[in-house]
Amino acid sequence: MQLSLFEEERKEDPKQDHKRALLIDGNNVLNRAFYATAMSPVGKQTTLNGVHTNGVKGFIRMMLRYKKELQITHLAVFFDKGKGFRSKLYGDYKATRKQQPMELSEQFPLIEEVLKNMGVPVFYNSDYEADDLISSAAKVLQSDMVVYTLSNDKDLFQIITDRVIQIVRKGSADVFYDKKKFLEDYEGLNPKQIIDLKAMEGDTADNIPGIHGIGEKGAKELLHTFGTIEAIMEAIPNLPKELNRYKAKLAKGKEEGLLFKKMVTLNDQLHVLSNTAEICCDHWNMEALKKDCVNLGMAFPKY
Repeated sequence: MQLSLFEEERKEDPKQDHKRALLIDGNNVLNRAFYATAMSPVGKQTTLNGVHTNGVKGFIRMMLRYKKELQITHLAVFFDKGKGFRSKLYGDYKATRKQQPMELSEQFPLIEEVLKNMGVPVFYNSDYEADDLISSAAKVLQSDMVVYTLSNDKDLFQIITDRVIQIVRKGSADVFYDKKKFLEDYEGLNPKQIIDLKAMEGDTADNIPGIHGIGEKGAKELLHTFGTIEAIMEAIPNLPKELNRYKAKLAKGKEEGLLFKKMVTLNDQLHVLSNTAEICCDHWNMEALKKDCVNLGMAFPKY
């Protein structure tokens, strides 16, 4: 892993005590860990009670590896619980997602138990998604430390700042999305504009159709000219000639587009953390983890 950001900081002030937080999208990471070994012999392993363990094992190893390699001082895990307010806004939200296999779903209570035994803070809210909680926590934490988010969910791109970096797994490599990397991959758009982009082009993962006929290319073209979906809608009567082909489509999809932006916008105003001390890694109970490793049938990770 590249630590160039912090190597530069040390050169500027080698005596500074660098605090670094890792905010983990629990659902995303457990899914990733599960499917990575689901078809291997590890995927067949269970506890004495018959609960599959491959996702939990992978989750723990991943968490400890990132903690060590990024020198994380503060860490918390966030889960989705319930449908949240977005399903009330749009009934078909995430409606196309397949039901989780039992071998995966039964591991969610198990990973929460292991984390709580360790003293790793776990957060969830039935009205909001893990992304909202992560967004709210990151907003508070970034004034005091650099924040990493661990998730492949592109919704979290919108909270990238100079102090918030998202770690995305692509194949066998980690991609660190800071502002510079985002600008490179999204042709000059800024992270906040991901919400306008997704509202117009749609998001198949969340079953958000977007505005019919606009697509990624059209959405980027419009955003480069006007900046936001609201500004685009206001400009419909006076679109420049080169964008006139989108006029009818924008007019027809105006209400849906604005609704979809509301859905993909993360709430960063939730009260998640009372203080940074509650997610400090100094409080972890590694002896509890050792006991759980025995119960899980896994060697204690050497991180």
